[in-house]
Amino acid sequence: MTKRILTGLGVTAICSVFSVSAFGATVNGVFSINSAQIIDLYSATFDGALNPSCIGALDVDECNFFGGQTPAGRAITVASGPINTATGTLDVDYDDGNGEIVQINSMYIQLPDAVLTIAGTTIVTVTQGNAFPVANDTLFIQSGTGAPSGTADADESAGGIADTFFEHDDAPNLDAPDFATFNDIVDACVGPLCGLIGILSLDGVRYRILGDITAGGGDSLQLQAQSGNNSIYKVDLTTAAIPVPAAVWLFGSALGLLGWMRRRVA
Repeated sequence: MTKRILTGLGVTAICSVFSVSAFGATVNGVFSINSAQIIDLYSATFDGALNPSCIGALDVDECNFFGGQTPAGRAITVASGPINTATGTLDVDYDDGNGEIVQINSMYIQLPDAVLTIAGTTIVTVTQGNAFPVANDTLFIQSGTGAPSGTADADESAGGIADTFFEHDDAPNLDAPDFATFNDIVDACVGPLCGLIGILSLDGVRYRILGDITAGGGDSLQLQAQSGNNSIYKVDLTTAAIPVPAAVWLFGSALGLLGWMRRRVA
């Protein structure tokens, strides 16, 4: 009788666990970057000031977060190499019920080769991994614990049952996305504006990530970051689940077999 009661309590406890998880629990996930490309680059230097009014904005939340609407047209266009040559990792805490990102622990995105055209007159070429002009010549975006003086970034959006974006304003920390230094990554520049390369900076002070996370990866996300001078860039990226090493599966199977053998002996 006692055994039946204990068994019943065990089943009830298991059901309770699954019931709680159905509503969503915060879990950690580490994903590899499967593809990435810069899809939009608004330059406060070349494109004019933000419009502080958010009336008629396509995305009011984005407008409010970045302090205005970007003007139409772009002076800088970015052509990426094959987007599936991007690499990196994304370490997040997320709600396993609705996929909402609640914290970015670390993020490192190495973008593909790129060609930037500035004002239609200047062509900037970035080729990854050729150790020119410096050893660290990769076009990267880095945030969270991996960044210098970084900490984990908590979601500062209003939150909700189906929140499909993550928002973090960095002040007073130093962990909003660092962007590669242009002097370190530019392989070639032709045109009258090449002298400005040294002063270009896209280090972020606040950022958003649009999209949800699932355990299996393959999620389509968009990173939106704003620099100290109000420039804004957007990166489309996809993630892939990192496979559990075969050794871990074998270890787990061995433990299960040992447990079964012990029960048989008992």
